[in-house]
Amino acid sequence: MAFDGLMTGAIARQLAEELAGAKIEKVQQPETDEIIMQINCPKLGKRQKLLLCVSPQGARVHFTKQTYENPAEPPVFCMVLRKHLQGGRIVSVTQSETERIINFDIETVNEMGYSVNKRLTCEIMGKHSNLILLDTLSGKIIDSIKRVSIDVNRYRQILPGMVYVDPPSQNKKNFWDVTEEDCADLKEIQGLASSTIYEFEGRTAHMLQVRENILKGDIHPVVYSDERGVPKDFHVFPLTRLEDVCTKTEFEELGDALDFFYTGRKETNRIMQKSESFGKSVNNLLDKQLLKKQRLLEDIKKADNADLYRLKGELLNANLY
Repeated sequence: MAFDGLMTGAIARQLAEELAGAKIEKVQQPETDEIIMQINCPKLGKRQKLLLCVSPQGARVHFTKQTYENPAEPPVFCMVLRKHLQGGRIVSVTQSETERIINFDIETVNEMGYSVNKRLTCEIMGKHSNLILLDTLSGKIIDSIKRVSIDVNRYRQILPGMVYVDPPSQNKKNFWDVTEEDCADLKEIQGLASSTIYEFEGRTAHMLQVRENILKGDIHPVVYSDERGVPKDFHVFPLTRLEDVCTKTEFEELGDALDFFYTGRKETNRIMQKSESFGKSVNNLLDKQLLKKQRLLEDIKKADNADLYRLKGELLNANLY
């Protein structure tokens, strides 16, 4: 799956354009690792639902049209976001170089009625994904959806009151700034997933054209599915390596493509989990019945001379006197 720096950059640029000046009206947390913000977008002339998901298998940020059920009692982090962000306006949306990090800078009002700035940082990094609320002026962490103590990470703790530290740098070249000469070794370029590197290997001109298209907002979201209809990969440009082996579905909206991909993957995973559970139940029941059969066969074998023993028993019983 190619939720790499290119995908992150495409989403960040789209949101930067469409969310400028937008007001955060509602904040909800349907899952422990998901936040839904209902946002009134003047530029779009409508309300949008923004999904910020930091689950290990599906970390992402995008507009969604899916319906989510909320718990009866909102989690603590949801209450923190409501306190600090609800009613605020989004000033800017940026990507950290070509990292899978999106920053939402928000202008809001504190308890005293003064204007303050907060930053909501979404780190899309697999099992290390996180959503962190910061005070922009001090750089201190207000709270995070996943708290990381020193026992878990000695270099970088994510705890309330601590100063936010960027994830460790890999010292790679920023994809948005590279020249043709920098493309000799694609592994040294920041933000490229292994599947994206495979796509661009030996095709520098194609890679630079894709970059130009993303910077211009000229993207073409596409999802590739296997013969069973299970989504396998996606990106904001066609992946030639999958054109002949997968079914391609094109989308107008990037959020629709991501909804399609992750909903399909989630449904497939749910079916696989249920089928695995059902298979275990069947195997356990089969083992019990086979054991029962074995014991019955042993009892039958022991009873081979039952008629003879019955006759002798009757003779003994008749002659007890």
